[in-house]
Amino acid sequence: MKYKKIAFIGHRDEKSDIKEKLKKLIIQKVFKGYTIFSMGNHGNFDKMCLEICKEIKQVIKLVEIEIVVTNKNKLKAIDETYFSNIKTNLFECEDVYYKQRIIESNKQMVKSCDLLICYVDPRRTKSGAKKIMEYAIKEKIDVINIYNEKDL
Repeated sequence: MKYKKIAFIGHRDEKSDIKEKLKKLIIQKVFKGYTIFSMGNHGNFDKMCLEICKEIKQVIKLVEIEIVVTNKNKLKAIDETYFSNIKTNLFECEDVYYKQRIIESNKQMVKSCDLLICYVDPRRTKSGAKKIMEYAIKEKIDVINIYNEKDL
């Protein structure tokens, strides 16, 4: 059986109470064969996804969690106790201008997934998360955006 991978992308400053909604969605996807989870480590949405995935991993042992980092120094700074039993992935983007590394790293993360779950306000004009969601759609990756204006 091929296990499927979910990547998570969202605004750094996620403010709404979406944790339960997100957790239910992830659990539904686990029962459909999605057991590999990949996320960054830069914002509130990333942290929320990590917390939820760690909770699920405690019950469903075959779940794998992967944290995507943007540079080698970040790998060295990771708290090993907090990230125990979690893989880290550094995509080749060290040569990319530092302000573009998150975007480039997220593009590579999306290329390697079967589904993108995101929290993206489509009205924002300057948003790395929005750029990645649009990139995933263009690349024909399945996308679920859990953003809802009523959540705010």
